[in-house]
Amino acid sequence: MSTSPAAPKGNRPMRNILIAATLALSLAACGPKAEPKVEETPAASTSTTTVSAIAALPDPTGACAATATHTWTPQGATAGYTITGAAAGPTCNTGEAVITVRNAAGKVLLSQGGHDVGVMSNTVFSMAVSPESLKAAVADWVSSAHADDATGQLPEWKPGDAQPTSGEFPFYPEEGMTQAQYGAIRAANKPMFCHVQGGESMACYAVDGDVLTKVGLQSFPG
Repeated sequence: MSTSPAAPKGNRPMRNILIAATLALSLAACGPKAEPKVEETPAASTSTTTVSAIAALPDPTGACAATATHTWTPQGATAGYTITGAAAGPTCNTGEAVITVRNAAGKVLLSQGGHDVGVMSNTVFSMAVSPESLKAAVADWVSSAHADDATGQLPEWKPGDAQPTSGEFPFYPEEGMTQAQYGAIRAANKPMFCHVQGGESMACYAVDGDVLTKVGLQSFPG
């Protein structure tokens, strides 16, 4: 009985590799098939986005200081807003002023500081020369909003104009606000809170419940 000649020793490693590969493929074919990986779509979030609480800024301090509070109730509102102002500095016509708005429950809705009393000395702080007169000036500052102030009174932003204009005094919309957004706020005729914030301008906010949205700055002669 004849036998096949033995494979040359030099070919044995390659033959062993081929046999091992064939065996591995056979075992893989017999085993459980891998399930294709499916990308899962995250479930839609049902959580409600909450607005971070606003902290009231501390009252400024100085040798001459005063505070005042005013309740502003917009027309048609069932409850008023408390507006608090504080001003202080080394003298009664210099330093910093802070204004804070709270709802009827005391929640802080707006707190703005860094207002320069010296810069506003030609407007609300023009008569501030003593602690008593500074307090009167702060009281005037926080009581400047009226019950019938509303966004419908904002000047029209006409097509082609760079910004809205009230007579010869331009209104500067908040940075990033489009003409369409401004028009929608104006058309909504929401209550509006404005306060002097410099020597020649007022900051104006649209008020919708507990949300105050800054619309922009109304310029006036300083």
